[in-house]
Amino acid sequence: MPALAEGKREVKSIRDKGPDAVRELARGLDAPSRERARRAAAAALRPKLPSKLSPTERVALEISNVERELSKEGLGLREFGSGPQTVIRVAKLYPKSELKPLSPRAIEVFGSVVRRDEVIDELARLEPFSPNAAKQGSTLVELRALDGRVATAGKESVLEQFLDRELKIHDHAEVAASFDPNALVKWIELKQEVTLLRLFGGGSSARGRFFFCCLERGSGAPPSDDKGSAFAGWTDAGGLATPPNNMLQDLAVMRLPPGTKMLVGIVADNFPDAAQTLRPGGNAQIFVPDLKGFPYQHYQLAKTGAMPTDILVNFEGGVVGRFRP
Repeated sequence: MPALAEGKREVKSIRDKGPDAVRELARGLDAPSRERARRAAAAALRPKLPSKLSPTERVALEISNVERELSKEGLGLREFGSGPQTVIRVAKLYPKSELKPLSPRAIEVFGSVVRRDEVIDELARLEPFSPNAAKQGSTLVELRALDGRVATAGKESVLEQFLDRELKIHDHAEVAASFDPNALVKWIELKQEVTLLRLFGGGSSARGRFFFCCLERGSGAPPSDDKGSAFAGWTDAGGLATPPNNMLQDLAVMRLPPGTKMLVGIVADNFPDAAQTLRPGGNAQIFVPDLKGFPYQHYQLAKTGAMPTDILVNFEGGVVGRFRP
């Protein structure tokens, strides 16, 4: 699961958004079963956990509790398919003894659905991490929820049909495949300017249609660098499954105006190497199909040179930070 700002916040996100994430993973079931799945998750996420556990241990235990409560309803997180086509679903168990230990992949998918909703929350607020963010109201409109799962072999998913027939995207199949089909892809319209991020370098250019979100200060952020530049914010840049020619040495920071429409989903594992090992996805992905111009602020790794003045700093574990003068 991609790292969130702090351990406490990660657990809170699971608790707040977990029930709806479970119902989404159960979207192939009938409505009563989906609601039973949501209730089971809500019950599982209610009890307090031991404070001595690390954030990672707490999240893993939370999701295991969800699986236990689902089993009481004759439901469980199940894997279908194999390899990059593996899909995680809440499915009916016949019998309950079919329940197997929760796989790492199921935990990742569950966490990624929560992460997507967290990013949408961030996009929906003027200052998403301010103390008064909840009072500001939403600054986006969710237009549609699109399913990337293929219902029938050889047919296009709802997401691919939308990209092809409505958005007229020439590489619609590739764009659809870049989203993890386990999670719905939300088609939204901004009502307020937002700032998005794009890592590039080497054979990858600043200009593109794929972005991620969002900068946050965080309690553990350094106050400044060795030159006195203030720390602007950090974000999780892991799980983006970038192409192998992307050297990730530069950061484009782009402001998108009100009225911009975009797809928000989860990055799929992608770009197999010689051993057919895929680069891991799992982070939230934002696809903007129609960009009017491409004005952006340019940041580079601290070690790559003195220009521009603002610098991007790679932190451990896929997290990136940005300093500004």
